[in-house]
Amino acid sequence: MKSKFRLKNGLLSILFACNLFNVAQAQQPISVNGFGSVRMGKLIPSKDNPKLVEFYNDDGLSFADDTLFGLQLQAESDNDLSYTLQLIGKAVADYKPEVSLAFVKYQLNPNHKIKFGRLAVPLFAQSDVQYIGYAHDYSRLPKAVYYRFDFEVADGVAFEGQQIYQDFSLNYLLQLTDFKGQVFKNQLPGGIELKLHQMKNFRLELNYQNLQLFTGGIRAKTDGSQLNEVLINSRVLPAVLASGASAIEQQNFLSGLNFNKNAQYTFVGFRWQQQAWKLEGEHARYGINDSADAASTSEYLALSYRFDPYILSLHHERATENPHNLAVLRQTTDPVLRQIGARFAQALNNVDYRMQVLSLRYDLQPGLCLKADLFRGHHRLENIGTFKGFSLGVDFVF
Repeated sequence: MKSKFRLKNGLLSILFACNLFNVAQAQQPISVNGFGSVRMGKLIPSKDNPKLVEFYNDDGLSFADDTLFGLQLQAESDNDLSYTLQLIGKAVADYKPEVSLAFVKYQLNPNHKIKFGRLAVPLFAQSDVQYIGYAHDYSRLPKAVYYRFDFEVADGVAFEGQQIYQDFSLNYLLQLTDFKGQVFKNQLPGGIELKLHQMKNFRLELNYQNLQLFTGGIRAKTDGSQLNEVLINSRVLPAVLASGASAIEQQNFLSGLNFNKNAQYTFVGFRWQQQAWKLEGEHARYGINDSADAASTSEYLALSYRFDPYILSLHHERATENPHNLAVLRQTTDPVLRQIGARFAQALNNVDYRMQVLSLRYDLQPGLCLKADLFRGHHRLENIGTFKGFSLGVDFVF
């Protein structure tokens, strides 16, 4: 009953947003586009489920983790202005619609534009289309890199441009944004609130014939007050106070765990395509500097071959966090504090797996494709070990 109520409210919210957008732009033509994915899948663990975010955490077949619907409305004006609104409803959130994009674009000249509003943050090479399954070959973009972070969208301003020189073209993006949302979803259901202030984001894309090169990054000031309260004050502070270490040692130790530090995110990637073959890969590294958050590394390498109307893809992906490299553990000499820190870091930074995925895409008709995949992975934690699974579904655009 609750799910039906949320779904009804979600549909009403979408209709209200569309009507509001229509009223605001009554004098301008409006284009409406949609996209979605409907997919079922199952993860079969040999021991415990790895509990990756939105990746078949429940027993039995799941119809929710990869299923979503999206709607995008766009209006153009006569003075180089355009208005874009995008809503996404995910099955894992009972189809409650979220405003994933909402911005005004001003075209400065044919090669440069400015955007204001809620924007896609450049975290990956395919950030703009990561939820549009029809736009890529995979059943889902490699999970290790495309982890569905809440800070994949943020509010602010962006400057985008393009330069072309003979066979080369360079696309560039600069953003200044702010974010408030949930992180560490593997620690608590729904995650823990985090604020990122003055996010300085950039992305570069260089194209030459059949080769594309990507790089990008983020640097931001972190307000991790909720992280400190939920993770440090409740889980670590009582043990630190009872450790017997001196007051100065305790203070330095807690300061080394504190999340109110600068955060950063960087990625690099490439794509090479030659007739029916395509090779691509990405590498990302991110974390909150000098805190309890160990730097995370994720990457994938994929090879695909098109034999119309099919595309067969094989990729290897890896995600790892190394809690042993935390600065606070290297700088702490008290053995009891080191033991407390090591246990906490291990529990907090527990993602370390490799996975191979074989995907098949079948283009049934323009705007509609069927996809299936088989995957097999191995997690560092002994209580998880090897896992495998499959998915089958459909992606569409209209």
